[in-house]
Order: sequence, then structure tokens, then C-alpha cells
Amino acid sequence: MSAIPSIRKLQYVLAVARELHFRKAAEKLRVAQPSLSRRVRECEEDVGFEIFRRDNHFVSLTKAGRAFVKDIEQILQRLDADLDRAIERGQSISRQVASECTIAHSPFSSLRMRHIALKLQETTFPHLDLRLRILPTNELLKAIECELVHAGITFSPIEHSGLTAIPIGSECWCAVVPAKGRLPTSQRQARISQRNMTAATAGCVSSMTTEPRAIC
Repeated sequence: MSAIPSIRKLQYVLAVARELHFRKAAEKLRVAQPSLSRRVRECEEDVGFEIFRRDNHFVSLTKAGRAFVKDIEQILQRLDADLDRAIERGQSISRQVASECTIAHSPFSSLRMRHIALKLQETTFPHLDLRLRILPTNELLKAIECELVHAGITFSPIEHSGLTAIPIGSECWCAVVPAKGRLPTSQRQARISQRNMTAATAGCVSSMTTEPRAIC
């Protein structure tokens, strides 16, 4: 086989096989008979065998042609059904109103929060156009209030009238200091007693749990 026949050539072959007459097949397809005859001959060259026997008054299928026509008829029927489904699916998607959602988050929130939001959008809301913005907490709250973003993720506590804070998880933060020696102290600095620090192998650690919250 020198080439794979085009769908148009296969359709021409089917038309001739059904009519067993090139002129009638050409009229049904609304094409010129010489063009139809040329495409059918090209298809035979593509597949490497004769599909039709021809003389001046008679057209018939060869044995190989009968088997070939039977197969391509089924192939084109499946193709038509698959194409119809593809068109219906595309039309259904095109009719859907694209939804857009912008979520702002603190520059200090972990990448895990971004990954969770993007994964949720991918698996649960595939048609949602999700956009993430990084904003400091004060700007984040103002952006929600002014409806520049739909929601935000930052750390508690949040004290802002008109907004609702929803806990969505917790993260552990810690302060690490040398195991030996004193912490720097002055009147301007808050005094931190080493007795309030948790001893660790590499040093003294003070841990604090923060709660990321969704603000809307």
C-alpha cells in the first residue's frame, strides 16, 4: 500500500458499490463522473488491489472488493457515530458559561495550600477558571471587601467586620536559638525565657501552631 485512502475516496467507493454504476453514483454524490472514476481508481492504487471489475456496460465488485467494502462500511458507520458524539460534547461544553474564581493568599502560606486549591479545581471543578494571587494580609482583606478577589487564604486571627474566617488547617512554626549562650536582651526587645523554650538536640526550639483560614 503506497498510501492510506482518504475518507472521501472511501465514500466514493461505497457509493459505486451500492449503485454498481458510476454515473448514478456520481449523480447521488453530486460530483462529476470523471472525478468520481479518478478517485476510485486512486483508492484501488492506494490499497493495492482492484475493487471493481469494469466494462462498458457492467460494474461489479471483485472478491477482495466485497470484503473491503463490507469492512469500510462498518468503519465509516463507527466514524460517523464517534463524530456525532464528539460534536455533541463540544457543543455542550461551548454552551457552558465559563466561571472564573480568583483566590488571594498570603505570601507566607505554604505551597501545599496552592497545590490543594489547584488539585481541587482540576478534579472537582474542571470548568472553573481558577486564578491565584499573592497579597499581604491587609491588601488581601481589602481586595475581598472590594470584590476584586472572591476569597483569600491567610493566617488567623482575623479581625475584620463583614468577612467570615473559616479554619482550613494548621501549620507548626518554630523559633530556633543556640543551645548554649543567652538570648540577646534589651529593654526594647521582648524577654524570652529559655525555660519556656522546648529543648531540642540541635538547640532550643519554641513552637507555635498557626491556623490557615479561608476568608470570604
